[in-house]
Amino acid sequence: ELRAELKDDQKFSEIYNFTFDWAKEKGQKSLALDTAVGMWQLLFAEKQWPLIAHWCQFVQERHNKAISRDTWAQLLDFVNVRICLICPVSTHDSAVLRVFPESLVTVLQHL
Repeated sequence: ELRAELKDDQKFSEIYNFTFDWAKEKGQKSLALDTAVGMWQLLFAEKQWPLIAHWCQFVQERHNKAISRDTWAQLLDFVNVRICLICPVSTHDSAVLRVFPESLVTVLQHL
């Protein structure tokens, strides 16, 4: 039943947003990088976002620090917009890209 809920965009969003607070250490504002990567791999396995492996590799190799609530939330917005499937980053309007954290834009530029 949970797998079916993860396929529903609204339920997925609710579960995804809940996961940040559930998975972070008590008293911490950010989510440990290894924990975030593990949660993303679990959650996006059902969502089948084609860039999840690239994103996880990027944050581990280049970001290499805890994941803020903003980055966590904006990744889901980014996936939902499906900006990466529309066209290459170089052709996007810069105003569209400015709404996302630099790390998301950078990973697209390295694909």
